[in-house]
Amino acid sequence: MAGLHRLAQWPTGACHKKLTAAARAWASGEGEVELWPEHGDAFLLFCRCPWRLIGGGLGGLAYAGLDWQQLESKARLLGITVNDRPELLAQLEVLESAALPFLNER
Repeated sequence: MAGLHRLAQWPTGACHKKLTAAARAWASGEGEVELWPEHGDAFLLFCRCPWRLIGGGLGGLAYAGLDWQQLESKARLLGITVNDRPELLAQLEVLESAALPFLNER
């Protein structure tokens, strides 16, 4: 099994709730949320990473999710190490999934 990367578990419990609340507050523009120190890199990268937009025909544009192709270069510019940090990816996925419904409500 050499060469396989360890996978991070999807954040659960209080960790999941903290990340979800932070993403919803950011996406809705309402309120402030206190983050745990271990979520700082993920939240900074989440806030600075561009989003992919898809055309909605006559309905305009809709948010499709983070632009994952730009994530690593944005992390490098912010001084965030992404190698061997599967928990960072898992945290970003929670943030993205929590923010999408709020972003597309606007």
